[in-house]
Amino acid sequence: MLSEQLVHVVESHAEAIADLWAREIRASRFTPTYKRFSHAELAERSRRVYEDLGNWLDMDTGSEEISRVYTQLGRTRYQEGFPLCEVLYGLHITKKVVWRHIMSSGVLNSALEIYRALDLIVRLFHFYDLAAFFIARGYQDELVTSLKKVSFNSDIKLEELLRHDAPGEPMAGNQASEARSWLESWNLFKTR
Repeated sequence: MLSEQLVHVVESHAEAIADLWAREIRASRFTPTYKRFSHAELAERSRRVYEDLGNWLDMDTGSEEISRVYTQLGRTRYQEGFPLCEVLYGLHITKKVVWRHIMSSGVLNSALEIYRALDLIVRLFHFYDLAAFFIARGYQDELVTSLKKVSFNSDIKLEELLRHDAPGEPMAGNQASEARSWLESWNLFKTR
């Protein structure tokens, strides 16, 4: 089947695709936090996703498994100090690089072959959409856990906690108050 052939193309070239991802992530102005890691570390993280792509796209792999893995990934990236926007951009680059590799593999040479691969394309995009959702959920869970540990009267700046920015210029008094008010109103775990 064509979709199995395409998955095999990705899995069998996982190392080369991961290398491309690491190069693109390190070159992007949207992913400064990733630059703290070596090219080899980044490629290794990405390689595992590409090697297991067939498992993720398998109809028997439920959203529970994707939830477990990618919710934990979101928590881990929060703990590592990544802004959420960078994590999601990194996932976008993962999808872009795998799609570029599929299109350049020579397997899809006509509109008919692309049409025949439509099932795989839909499953691929569904997987990445679910992964993004669960990454954000795990990241949010870890953020809430961190916020519960910190008193708003402490010296830790809310803006730094939310954005993981290096200490910089302090927020003005009313900015900090507005940020606290916004955060308190945005508590998704509180019932009204």
